[in-house]
Amino acid sequence: MKWLKKSPLTWLIIITSIIFTVIAWEGSQSAYAGYKINRVKNPMLAVVFQGLQDGKLPFGLEQFTDESLTEHDKDIQQVQGKAVSGNQILVGADGSLSMNAMVPQTVSENSVNATEAKSKKYEYQLVTQDYFDDAVFIGDSRTDGLAKYSSLTNATFYAKQSLTVYNYFDKRFIPVEGQKEKLTLDEALQLRKFGKVYIMLGINEIGVGTAQSFGAEYLKVLTRIRELQPDAILFVEGIMRVTAEKSATDPVYNNAKINERNALISTIDNHHDVFYLEMNDAVCDENGDLNEEYTFDDVHLKASYYGLWTDYLLQHGIVQE
Repeated sequence: MKWLKKSPLTWLIIITSIIFTVIAWEGSQSAYAGYKINRVKNPMLAVVFQGLQDGKLPFGLEQFTDESLTEHDKDIQQVQGKAVSGNQILVGADGSLSMNAMVPQTVSENSVNATEAKSKKYEYQLVTQDYFDDAVFIGDSRTDGLAKYSSLTNATFYAKQSLTVYNYFDKRFIPVEGQKEKLTLDEALQLRKFGKVYIMLGINEIGVGTAQSFGAEYLKVLTRIRELQPDAILFVEGIMRVTAEKSATDPVYNNAKINERNALISTIDNHHDVFYLEMNDAVCDENGDLNEEYTFDDVHLKASYYGLWTDYLLQHGIVQE
């Protein structure tokens, strides 16, 4: 033990570094899933310190105090009143999220018509298949299933298993003809303009943070999409629920948490150019749980039931004048 007595501080630093490295490694799939980890340039333990600075504790726990807000909650406050391509991101005192309706560029901002156009509300209506010619669907494995097994063959799909609001900017999964390297979603949206953008993200993020921190990240993604697609109608699809059995036995992926997050993102709806779609109405039973006959794993739909989702979308089109 002489070595310990001679240089206790040095060994304390070494042991602490090892402990923090283990914590960072274990938390890379949970609490720190949204963090960039470069094992070449930065040691793993740096992620822990970054997480502590953000108010994030290891293993998916969130640090809350009465005296201070987490960085995610601060993010919600910081986007309040921020102008983005003709829109404003607003956050209510109750934590609700909203995007001010965008005035079309063809209408003068200082005219009476501009005010009327900005406040005009649109109602859902039945549309035909060609409505989706200029639509893009963004999401994880569930949306990928919609791409593979639905009749929406004329729509564009940017969907990938495990896509989240945390890796939206970094994950390369969109192929480009003639190129070896794939694009990120952010890069792909810069190359083509769409008339409608459908978004379903959130099931993979259930185990990370809170509904409020998820909402802040979701709002960042939606804000960026609006920057890249200023003229598109945005459709925020509710996170599809799981079956009653899974909900009752899984402490993480359950309908109580899904409903909490859906309630938050639904407040983004302004019924003008941002709409919330409760697609669960199409696939859930009378108790509000994913119908067990429609799924093979309690989470994803069987191929033959993606038609229910498609029919719901056809019944909830928006045609702006």
